Amino acid sequence: MFGRDGKSYILLTAVLAAVLILSFLLPLVGGLLQLLAGALLGVTVVKYHYRYVIATSCLMLALLALYGWAAAPDAVLMVVLANGVPMILFGLSIGIGINLKLSLYKLVLVSAMAYLVSDMALLWAMQLQSGGGNLLGDMILSTTDQAYQMMEQMYGGVLSAEELAQVKDLIGDMASLLVSLVPSMLIVVSLLVAYAGVAFVKWFLGKSGWDMWYLLSFWDIRGDRVLAIAFLVVFLLNMAGISAIVNDLTLNVICVIVALFYVFGLAFLDWWMRERGMRKTPRVLALVAVYLSAFLFALLPVLAVIGIGIADSIFDFRKRSRGNRLIQ
Repeated sequence: MFGRDGKSYILLTAVLAAVLILSFLLPLVGGLLQLLAGALLGVTVVKYHYRYVIATSCLMLALLALYGWAAAPDAVLMVVLANGVPMILFGLSIGIGINLKLSLYKLVLVSAMAYLVSDMALLWAMQLQSGGGNLLGDMILSTTDQAYQMMEQMYGGVLSAEELAQVKDLIGDMASLLVSLVPSMLIVVSLLVAYAGVAFVKWFLGKSGWDMWYLLSFWDIRGDRVLAIAFLVVFLLNMAGISAIVNDLTLNVICVIVALFYVFGLAFLDWWMRERGMRKTPRVLALVAVYLSAFLFALLPVLAVIGIGIADSIFDFRKRSRGNRLIQ
């Protein structure tokens, strides 16, 4: 009844539906599972005709509608939009980008923009529904207030009123800084999510025999001198203290670029270990250890990895061709 493509499509769709249903049953990892479902939709875009893509998208929306009807009958539409739109746009952007044979950097950028724009639109809609305000900012301020209250209960009998006031001011300053960095945090998360989705689709299609030569491996990605120069210029603008708006803008840009340099530094370490004959699994474990070491050594490993990323972007230790660089 079904050809080979039809059977493989049914199997892929069944896996996608199972992942989506699991996201309802496991709320702690529901967001990650829904991103995985979006990546599987991206696989569908690459492997099958657009009518299959439409059918899969409708199935995802139908499952979300059923879940919304069972969990929140008065907010079915919001459940469908809040969960379905980012998933579908995420999958479509990855799949269409691969079909167009975009480079890894362009594909990640396009997918991150699709994910970020859909999330921002939904946040805006939720803010309108809740009567306005900054949802993420209010959440951060509420969390920091709770942290101060807990500290006051724990150390109220030890610290003086003046010391408690200093702690409160410090927590307030940290909260204000975090609120001002919300845009850069959203951008960095979107880029990481996009890269993870692209890497998964590349791995999945590679297992199916697809040639993904135009998508660089993690160890092969790196920055560029232009990015390093841009970082220096933005840093100097921030230090100049022209205005509060310029300071907030440049600080967000700095955070995004620093996050990129951290990833480039990890990629260089991966390349360095690969050049010395280390297999993939030990390399992954080593990179995880480098990441976790930041919690033990007061972020010093993070600064070291960022420095490696900046140095490799400037001096091109790997001596790759210009086509493999970030600016294409």
